[in-house]
Amino acid sequence: MKLRLVLIILLISVVCLFALTRQDVWGNGIKFFVGFRPQVDTAWILDIHGDTIYPKYVSVFKKGKWYVGEAYCWGGWDTPEIFLGRINSGVCPGGYNTSDYGLRPDGTSNARYYLAGIDCAAFVNRCLQLDYGQGIQGIKDNCLKIDKRQAKLGDALVIPTHSRLVVENVYPNVYILESTPPQVRGTENPIPIGGYEAYSIFPQFANEKPTNGSEVYEKRPEISVEVTGSGQIDIPYMLLDGNSVPVSCQQIQNGVKAIYMPTSDLKYGPHTVEIQATNNRVNLYEDTYAWQFEVHGECPVVVFTDPQAGAHDVDIYQKIKVVFNKAMDTVSVREAMEVKNKDRDSDVEIKEITWDNDMKTMEVRCYDPVGEYES
Repeated sequence: MKLRLVLIILLISVVCLFALTRQDVWGNGIKFFVGFRPQVDTAWILDIHGDTIYPKYVSVFKKGKWYVGEAYCWGGWDTPEIFLGRINSGVCPGGYNTSDYGLRPDGTSNARYYLAGIDCAAFVNRCLQLDYGQGIQGIKDNCLKIDKRQAKLGDALVIPTHSRLVVENVYPNVYILESTPPQVRGTENPIPIGGYEAYSIFPQFANEKPTNGSEVYEKRPEISVEVTGSGQIDIPYMLLDGNSVPVSCQQIQNGVKAIYMPTSDLKYGPHTVEIQATNNRVNLYEDTYAWQFEVHGECPVVVFTDPQAGAHDVDIYQKIKVVFNKAMDTVSVREAMEVKNKDRDSDVEIKEITWDNDMKTMEVRCYDPVGEYES
């Protein structure tokens, strides 16, 4: 009894530790591209009372021929293994018009009992390892609605009558996997997302600090990101430049804000942050997010100008002299600088910029014969 209890606890621990990635969900979808050779291609569909529903079903998948991709069946939920087993035991594959045979009083499809295959919602639910019998509503209930422009591999696209699995988003188009008459398929070319709504069971990342690609002058900036999901969000780790850092979590709507406050000054230069999060909803769903920022030294300050700010009656041929407290990047200064004619509110062409050897002092030469100008 003790040994059995230990084994059960170990098995539960293994299940709890396993997390699904986006790649895993895609892999689940690829499994449905099974090869099969039907033994029959027609079937009589009976209702719950055993009465025949006419006409006799005729499949597009013909006896003795070879096909790749599980057949579609309205209300069907066959795994690839179950599908092959049914085909090999003489069950007719689905295809087109499987919904013509209606529903039973319990809401299940008449066709699924006599035809092998899977429908669109069961396919997506199977890929996400959710209850395959929950239909499209089950996808929506277990996932978080997201901006369709942000949909990624393993997310679902849904309309009231159909569901798809995202492979790659090239908005406004998308590559997908889906079960649609006559069978499971993947798109070789992107198709429009159109009116579909996007849902994700994976953690969602937003509002990272410092912003991805930004430059900061703080030596100890707040490093944080908001992580949301349809279930309980946990943060296994955050890495700063490949090193694990302690994370505190503040509760926000649908998730947490993961925060790291450096206890020592960060080195000047680029830094990379990577965070992993899990969403606990039926299963564990795992994703990672990474971003970069750059730390600069103290913000440069202008310590002297000639002419001084607010000066009048300045010779239009006079050069403008600006002195900074530290060496400057001449390219970024040029990109950020402009000179305007105050009378006409128009730009003045900068003729020349020269720098002293220490890169702290620059002189700007420009000429506009009409009115004042400011820089």
